[in-house]
Amino acid sequence: MAQVQQWAQYVFLGTVLLVAVAIAGLGFLRRSREQGGGRVPGKQVTEALGLYLFVLIGYGLLGGLLQVYIPQWEAGLILAQTLFLALPAVLAIRWLGHPVGPWLSFRLPSTRALAGSAALGLGAWAVIGLYMEGQSWIFPFPPGYEEAFAERVLPEGWGGWLGAVLTYALLPAFCEELLFRGALLGLLSRAMPPWTAIVLSGSLFGLLHMDPFRVVPTALLGFVLGWVLLRTRSLFAVVLLHFLHNGVLLTLGMLFGDVPEEDAPNALVGFALVAVTLGLGLLWGPVTRFRMAARSPATSDLDLSPGSPG
Repeated sequence: MAQVQQWAQYVFLGTVLLVAVAIAGLGFLRRSREQGGGRVPGKQVTEALGLYLFVLIGYGLLGGLLQVYIPQWEAGLILAQTLFLALPAVLAIRWLGHPVGPWLSFRLPSTRALAGSAALGLGAWAVIGLYMEGQSWIFPFPPGYEEAFAERVLPEGWGGWLGAVLTYALLPAFCEELLFRGALLGLLSRAMPPWTAIVLSGSLFGLLHMDPFRVVPTALLGFVLGWVLLRTRSLFAVVLLHFLHNGVLLTLGMLFGDVPEEDAPNALVGFALVAVTLGLGLLWGPVTRFRMAARSPATSDLDLSPGSPG
Protein backbone atom coordinates (compact mmCIF):
# COMPACT_ATOMS: atom_id res chain seq x y z
CA MET A 1 0.00 0.00 0.00
CA ALA A 2 2.82 2.40 0.86
CA GLN A 3 4.49 1.65 -2.47
CA VAL A 4 1.25 2.44 -4.32
CA GLN A 5 0.90 5.74 -2.47
CA GLN A 6 4.48 6.68 -3.26
CA TRP A 7 3.94 5.79 -6.90
CA ALA A 8 0.77 7.92 -6.99
CA GLN A 9 2.64 10.87 -5.48
CA TYR A 10 5.37 10.64 -8.12
CA VAL A 11 2.81 10.42 -10.90
CA PHE A 12 0.89 13.40 -9.55
CA LEU A 13 4.04 15.50 -9.15
CA GLY A 14 5.32 14.55 -12.57
CA THR A 15 1.98 15.28 -14.21
CA VAL A 16 1.75 18.71 -12.55
CA LEU A 17 5.28 19.63 -13.66
CA LEU A 18 4.70 18.31 -17.15
CA VAL A 19 1.41 20.17 -17.55
CA ALA A 20 2.99 23.39 -16.27
CA VAL A 21 5.87 23.14 -18.71
CA ALA A 22 3.48 22.18 -21.51
CA ILE A 23 1.24 25.22 -20.86
CA ALA A 24 4.22 27.58 -20.71
CA GLY A 25 5.83 25.99 -23.74
CA LEU A 26 2.69 25.99 -25.85
CA GLY A 27 2.05 29.61 -24.96
CA PHE A 28 5.54 30.54 -26.06
CA LEU A 29 5.25 28.51 -29.25
CA ARG A 30 1.89 30.12 -30.03
CA ARG A 31 3.41 33.60 -29.70
CA SER A 32 6.33 32.55 -31.85
CA ARG A 33 3.99 31.22 -34.50
CA GLU A 34 1.81 34.34 -34.48
CA GLN A 35 4.85 36.60 -34.87
CA GLY A 36 5.75 35.04 -38.22
CA GLY A 37 8.22 36.90 -40.37
CA GLY A 38 11.95 36.25 -40.24
CA ARG A 39 13.58 33.86 -37.89
CA VAL A 40 15.01 35.18 -34.66
CA PRO A 41 18.04 33.10 -33.54
CA GLY A 42 17.47 33.74 -29.83
CA LYS A 43 13.86 32.68 -30.16
CA GLN A 44 14.80 29.39 -31.80
CA VAL A 45 17.33 28.60 -29.08
CA THR A 46 14.62 29.22 -26.49
CA GLU A 47 12.24 26.98 -28.41
CA ALA A 48 14.83 24.20 -28.50
CA LEU A 49 15.64 24.48 -24.80
CA GLY A 50 11.93 24.64 -23.91
CA LEU A 51 11.31 21.45 -25.86
CA TYR A 52 14.27 19.81 -24.13
CA LEU A 53 13.02 20.84 -20.69
CA PHE A 54 9.63 19.33 -21.43
CA VAL A 55 11.26 16.09 -22.59
CA LEU A 56 13.65 16.02 -19.62
CA ILE A 57 10.78 16.19 -17.13
CA GLY A 58 8.46 13.90 -19.04
CA TYR A 59 11.00 11.22 -19.93
CA GLY A 60 13.06 11.49 -16.77
CA LEU A 61 10.14 11.33 -14.35
CA LEU A 62 7.02 9.89 -15.93
CA GLY A 63 8.97 7.84 -18.45
CA GLY A 64 11.06 6.39 -15.64
CA LEU A 65 7.93 5.42 -13.74
CA LEU A 66 6.51 3.71 -16.83
CA GLN A 67 9.67 1.63 -17.13
CA VAL A 68 9.55 0.65 -13.45
CA TYR A 69 5.87 -0.21 -13.22
CA ILE A 70 5.26 -1.64 -16.70
CA PRO A 71 8.31 -3.85 -17.21
CA GLN A 72 6.53 -6.62 -19.14
CA TRP A 73 7.91 -6.94 -22.68
CA GLU A 74 9.65 -3.60 -22.06
CA ALA A 75 6.29 -1.92 -22.62
CA GLY A 76 7.23 0.91 -20.26
CA LEU A 77 10.39 1.71 -22.23
CA ILE A 78 8.50 1.61 -25.53
CA LEU A 79 5.82 3.97 -24.18
CA ALA A 80 8.38 6.30 -22.62
CA GLN A 81 10.46 6.61 -25.79
CA THR A 82 7.40 7.10 -27.98
CA LEU A 83 5.42 9.48 -25.76
CA PHE A 84 8.25 11.60 -24.37
CA LEU A 85 10.88 11.61 -27.14
CA ALA A 86 9.42 11.01 -30.58
CA LEU A 87 5.96 12.52 -30.18
CA PRO A 88 7.06 15.86 -28.64
CA ALA A 89 9.62 16.30 -31.44
CA VAL A 90 7.01 15.99 -34.17
CA LEU A 91 4.33 17.98 -32.36
CA ALA A 92 6.68 20.85 -31.50
CA ILE A 93 7.84 21.29 -35.10
CA ARG A 94 4.27 21.02 -36.31
CA TRP A 95 3.06 23.56 -33.75
CA LEU A 96 5.71 26.03 -34.89
CA GLY A 97 4.23 25.84 -38.36
CA HIS A 98 7.17 24.13 -40.07
CA PRO A 99 6.75 21.28 -42.58
CA VAL A 100 7.59 18.20 -40.55
CA GLY A 101 9.27 16.15 -43.26
CA PRO A 102 11.80 18.69 -44.55
CA TRP A 103 12.45 20.20 -41.12
CA LEU A 104 13.23 16.82 -39.54
CA SER A 105 15.39 15.83 -42.54
CA PHE A 106 13.15 13.02 -43.77
CA ARG A 107 15.22 12.53 -46.93
CA LEU A 108 16.69 9.40 -48.40
CA PRO A 109 20.51 9.50 -48.16
CA SER A 110 22.79 8.94 -51.11
CA THR A 111 24.46 5.54 -51.47
CA ARG A 112 27.77 7.01 -50.33
CA ALA A 113 26.16 8.63 -47.29
CA LEU A 114 24.44 5.37 -46.42
CA ALA A 115 27.69 3.40 -46.70
CA GLY A 116 29.63 5.93 -44.63
CA SER A 117 27.00 5.98 -41.89
CA ALA A 118 26.90 2.17 -41.80
CA ALA A 119 30.69 1.96 -41.51
CA LEU A 120 30.73 4.43 -38.63
CA GLY A 121 27.91 2.55 -36.93
CA LEU A 122 29.81 -0.72 -37.16
CA GLY A 123 33.02 0.72 -35.72
CA ALA A 124 32.13 3.56 -33.35
CA TRP A 125 31.96 1.21 -30.36
CA ALA A 126 35.73 0.69 -30.46
CA VAL A 127 36.56 4.41 -30.41
CA ILE A 128 34.12 5.11 -27.59
CA GLY A 129 35.43 2.05 -25.77
CA LEU A 130 38.98 3.40 -25.95
CA TYR A 131 37.78 6.68 -24.48
CA MET A 132 35.87 4.91 -21.69
CA GLU A 133 38.93 2.86 -20.83
CA GLY A 134 40.87 6.08 -20.35
CA GLN A 135 38.02 7.66 -18.42
CA SER A 136 37.93 4.71 -16.03
CA TRP A 137 41.46 5.58 -14.86
CA ILE A 138 40.23 8.97 -13.65
CA PHE A 139 36.58 8.21 -12.97
CA PRO A 140 36.38 4.45 -12.25
CA PHE A 141 33.11 2.59 -12.38
CA PRO A 142 31.75 1.50 -8.98
CA PRO A 143 31.88 -2.24 -8.25
CA GLY A 144 29.22 -4.15 -10.16
CA TYR A 145 28.21 -1.18 -12.33
CA GLU A 146 29.07 -2.70 -15.70
CA GLU A 147 27.60 -6.07 -14.77
CA ALA A 148 24.34 -4.45 -13.60
CA PHE A 149 24.11 -2.41 -16.79
CA ALA A 150 24.66 -5.50 -18.94
CA GLU A 151 22.15 -7.51 -16.94
CA ARG A 152 19.49 -4.86 -17.55
CA VAL A 153 20.08 -4.69 -21.30
CA LEU A 154 21.41 -8.06 -22.46
CA PRO A 155 18.93 -10.93 -22.93
CA GLU A 156 19.50 -14.19 -21.09
CA GLY A 157 20.02 -16.15 -24.29
CA TRP A 158 20.15 -15.80 -28.06
CA GLY A 159 16.41 -16.43 -28.18
CA GLY A 160 15.87 -12.91 -26.86
CA TRP A 161 18.47 -11.27 -29.09
CA LEU A 162 16.04 -10.00 -31.73
CA GLY A 163 13.72 -8.50 -29.13
CA ALA A 164 16.66 -6.78 -27.43
CA VAL A 165 17.88 -5.36 -30.73
CA LEU A 166 14.44 -3.99 -31.55
CA THR A 167 13.95 -2.55 -28.05
CA TYR A 168 17.43 -1.27 -27.17
CA ALA A 169 18.85 -0.56 -30.64
CA LEU A 170 16.16 0.28 -33.19
CA LEU A 171 13.61 2.02 -30.95
CA PRO A 172 16.08 4.42 -29.25
CA ALA A 173 17.83 5.07 -32.55
CA PHE A 174 14.63 6.29 -34.17
CA CYS A 175 13.06 8.11 -31.21
CA GLU A 176 16.24 9.78 -29.96
CA GLU A 177 17.36 10.85 -33.43
CA LEU A 178 13.92 12.25 -34.20
CA LEU A 179 14.25 14.49 -31.15
CA PHE A 180 17.94 15.39 -31.01
CA ARG A 181 19.15 15.39 -34.62
CA GLY A 182 15.70 16.16 -36.01
CA ALA A 183 13.88 18.74 -33.90
CA LEU A 184 16.60 20.11 -31.59
CA LEU A 185 19.48 20.25 -34.06
CA GLY A 186 17.04 21.54 -36.68
CA LEU A 187 16.17 24.49 -34.45
CA LEU A 188 19.69 25.14 -33.16
CA SER A 189 21.41 24.91 -36.56
CA ARG A 190 19.23 27.74 -37.80
CA ALA A 191 20.24 29.95 -34.90
CA MET A 192 23.99 29.41 -34.51
CA PRO A 193 27.06 28.08 -36.37
CA PRO A 194 26.86 24.35 -37.23
CA TRP A 195 29.55 23.14 -34.81
CA THR A 196 28.04 25.10 -31.94
CA ALA A 197 24.67 23.51 -32.66
CA ILE A 198 26.24 20.05 -32.88
CA VAL A 199 28.07 20.44 -29.55
CA LEU A 200 25.02 21.83 -27.76
CA SER A 201 22.57 19.20 -29.07
CA GLY A 202 25.10 16.42 -28.44
CA SER A 203 25.67 17.61 -24.88
CA LEU A 204 21.93 17.66 -24.23
CA PHE A 205 21.79 14.14 -25.68
CA GLY A 206 24.40 12.96 -23.19
CA LEU A 207 22.67 14.62 -20.25
CA LEU A 208 19.32 13.01 -21.04
CA HIS A 209 20.74 9.56 -20.31
CA MET A 210 21.24 10.61 -16.67
CA ASP A 211 24.26 8.39 -16.13
CA PRO A 212 27.32 10.25 -14.85
CA PHE A 213 29.63 7.52 -16.16
CA ARG A 214 28.20 7.67 -19.69
CA VAL A 215 27.36 11.35 -20.14
CA VAL A 216 30.61 12.20 -21.93
CA PRO A 217 30.85 9.13 -24.21
CA THR A 218 27.17 9.50 -25.09
CA ALA A 219 27.71 13.18 -25.85
CA LEU A 220 30.69 12.25 -28.06
CA LEU A 221 28.43 9.89 -29.98
CA GLY A 222 25.93 12.76 -30.24
CA PHE A 223 28.63 14.99 -31.78
CA VAL A 224 29.34 12.36 -34.43
CA LEU A 225 25.64 11.88 -35.17
CA GLY A 226 25.13 15.63 -35.48
CA TRP A 227 28.08 15.95 -37.87
CA VAL A 228 26.73 13.09 -39.98
CA LEU A 229 23.32 14.74 -40.18
CA LEU A 230 24.79 18.03 -41.36
CA ARG A 231 26.91 16.14 -43.91
CA THR A 232 24.12 13.95 -45.28
CA ARG A 233 20.99 16.05 -44.56
CA SER A 234 19.21 12.76 -43.88
CA LEU A 235 17.75 11.61 -40.57
CA PHE A 236 17.68 8.07 -41.91
CA ALA A 237 21.48 8.06 -42.19
CA VAL A 238 21.93 8.93 -38.51
CA VAL A 239 19.21 6.49 -37.45
CA LEU A 240 21.12 3.76 -39.29
CA LEU A 241 24.40 4.76 -37.60
CA HIS A 242 22.79 4.87 -34.15
CA PHE A 243 20.97 1.56 -34.70
CA LEU A 244 24.09 -0.26 -35.85
CA HIS A 245 26.14 1.15 -32.96
CA ASN A 246 23.61 -0.07 -30.38
CA GLY A 247 23.05 -3.37 -32.18
CA VAL A 248 26.77 -4.13 -32.44
CA LEU A 249 27.26 -3.44 -28.72
CA LEU A 250 24.38 -5.77 -27.84
CA THR A 251 25.74 -8.51 -30.08
CA LEU A 252 29.30 -8.15 -28.77
CA GLY A 253 27.95 -8.23 -25.22
CA MET A 254 26.30 -11.56 -25.99
CA LEU A 255 29.52 -12.91 -27.50
CA PHE A 256 32.24 -11.57 -25.21
CA GLY A 257 30.68 -10.68 -21.88
CA ASP A 258 29.52 -7.65 -19.96
CA VAL A 259 32.16 -5.21 -21.24
CA PRO A 260 32.68 -5.95 -24.96
CA GLU A 261 34.83 -2.84 -25.45
CA GLU A 262 37.44 -4.44 -23.18
CA ASP A 263 36.88 -8.14 -23.88
CA ALA A 264 36.60 -8.14 -27.69
CA PRO A 265 39.61 -9.59 -29.59
CA ASN A 266 42.20 -7.11 -30.81
CA ALA A 267 41.54 -8.13 -34.41
CA LEU A 268 37.89 -7.11 -34.03
CA VAL A 269 38.90 -3.78 -32.51
CA GLY A 270 41.26 -3.24 -35.45
CA PHE A 271 38.46 -4.02 -37.90
CA ALA A 272 36.22 -1.51 -36.12
CA LEU A 273 38.88 1.22 -36.34
CA VAL A 274 39.29 0.53 -40.06
CA ALA A 275 35.51 0.81 -40.46
CA VAL A 276 35.53 4.19 -38.68
CA THR A 277 38.31 5.44 -40.94
CA LEU A 278 36.41 4.26 -44.02
CA GLY A 279 33.20 5.87 -42.80
CA LEU A 280 34.89 9.22 -42.16
CA GLY A 281 36.49 9.10 -45.59
CA LEU A 282 33.18 8.42 -47.31
CA LEU A 283 31.35 11.14 -45.41
CA TRP A 284 34.07 13.77 -45.71
CA GLY A 285 33.53 14.19 -49.43
CA PRO A 286 30.41 15.37 -51.32
CA VAL A 287 27.78 12.98 -49.98
CA THR A 288 24.59 14.98 -50.50
CA ARG A 289 22.80 17.01 -53.12
CA PHE A 290 21.89 19.61 -50.52
CA ARG A 291 24.08 22.43 -49.30
CA MET A 292 24.12 24.90 -46.45
CA ALA A 293 23.38 28.48 -47.36
CA ALA A 294 26.03 31.11 -46.69
CA ARG A 295 25.49 32.56 -43.25
CA SER A 296 24.87 36.22 -42.71
CA PRO A 297 23.53 38.28 -39.82
CA ALA A 298 20.16 38.37 -41.55
CA THR A 299 19.69 34.66 -42.09
CA SER A 300 21.03 31.40 -40.75
CA ASP A 301 18.58 29.04 -42.41
CA LEU A 302 19.54 25.87 -44.21
CA ASP A 303 19.31 25.97 -47.98
CA LEU A 304 17.65 22.69 -48.87
CA SER A 305 17.29 23.36 -52.58
CA PRO A 306 19.14 21.02 -54.96
CA GLY A 307 22.69 22.04 -55.67
CA SER A 308 26.27 20.94 -55.33
CA PRO A 309 27.65 20.48 -51.84
CA GLY A 310 29.13 23.55 -50.18
